Amino acid sequence: MTATTTAKERLVQTFKFLKGLNELRNPVVRDLSGADVIRIDSWPLHPCVTVRRGDHTEEEDNDVTDVESEPLIRIQRARLTPCPGPPPILDGWLKPGWQSVDGEIQVLEFRHVQGKDKQTSTVALTDAPERLEALNEWRLLRTKWAEAERPAIAARHLFDRIHALWTMIQREGDQVDLVLADGMLSVPEHGIHHPVLMQRIYLEFDPLLPEFRFTTGTEKVELHRALLRLVPSIEGRLIAHFDRELEEQPVEPLGGESTESFCRRLVQGLFHDGEFLDSKMRGAVPTQPSMWREPLLYLRPRTAGLSTTLDYILEDLDNRDTQPPEGLSRIVGVETTATSEFPLRGDGEGPEVPTEPEPDILFSKPANVEQYDIAARLTTAKSVLVQGPPGTGKTHTIANLLGFLLSQGKSVLVTAHTTKALRVLRRQVDEALQPLALSV
Repeated sequence: MTATTTAKERLVQTFKFLKGLNELRNPVVRDLSGADVIRIDSWPLHPCVTVRRGDHTEEEDNDVTDVESEPLIRIQRARLTPCPGPPPILDGWLKPGWQSVDGEIQVLEFRHVQGKDKQTSTVALTDAPERLEALNEWRLLRTKWAEAERPAIAARHLFDRIHALWTMIQREGDQVDLVLADGMLSVPEHGIHHPVLMQRIYLEFDPLLPEFRFTTGTEKVELHRALLRLVPSIEGRLIAHFDRELEEQPVEPLGGESTESFCRRLVQGLFHDGEFLDSKMRGAVPTQPSMWREPLLYLRPRTAGLSTTLDYILEDLDNRDTQPPEGLSRIVGVETTATSEFPLRGDGEGPEVPTEPEPDILFSKPANVEQYDIAARLTTAKSVLVQGPPGTGKTHTIANLLGFLLSQGKSVLVTAHTTKALRVLRRQVDEALQPLALSV
């Protein structure tokens, strides 16, 4: 058995264990019925709310840059117009509540009036015909205002809800992802009521307008493989087939005929009695596997996408032509090839590196021998993997390496899963170098 084969077998066992552990700790969500989701089809029709729907035209496909940079959704704060006030002749005759768009005009039938002689008399609303005429004219004017104002109020409520969503993402962005989803799948037998097409989406806020923008960036549309695997009757090869089809011919959650066609093929291909509904049957619960279009936004835990990632890794390892990465092979205890130009140490655990600091390695912070070893390996190896539990100095090491690489006249790109990690790292960088840091 070759070292490559041994490494692949051990890696398969390792990632299968990680997949099982993840499924135990983070079970797949089957039903979004009671979740806090934002259904796009229920949004008001208003100029402040724009949603880019439908399939891309050939001209748009040829200009990929413009398509990716153009926000998928824009939501501005709608301006509200106050209710037109009643004429002076109606002063004192209207009950409170007429200012609200959903309020009703209620009037007093009688009221007491004190004359010049300070005598009180009772006056009816109908005593003055001009008062009734003014009331009818103002009622018609207010009705027209209410009809035009309701979409603006609904747009303002939507803006406020998105603002609350944006605030939550700023607070808990390290734990959740904002997802645009479509293709609602219902399998009553297994308690499934969840979309199968998902795309991570980014929410930006421009306070000058103010306006919220939803962009997809370079995120691809995912097929919810973990959800489909919950149905025992679905074979894994069918899921892989539709996943490859989605990779070769991508569709979008807000797409047109292409998305609808894919959803129709998916539900009818995975289930012998599957049905695609052109419009959701209101008030009726599907008794057989069904799918329909229902684009929505919701927050999912960041761990939700780990299962799909592990699936891709295992599928890649099953391919005979796949060569396991050298770094991963070493983690499972197999040395496939030399990972650098340094000779292996006598214990075979890794490349031998100089124990004394190299004269051209300049650090801006205190360093230990391990950090000098890492810098020395970087001068010859294409990559260096550094791992360790919290508190072992990984961030301090990166901050030192930044100073070392900058002293060589290099530019460094630092990436992380969260912005919080980047902020912590920036504080660790030497104060003289912090002004050089640029947030991309």
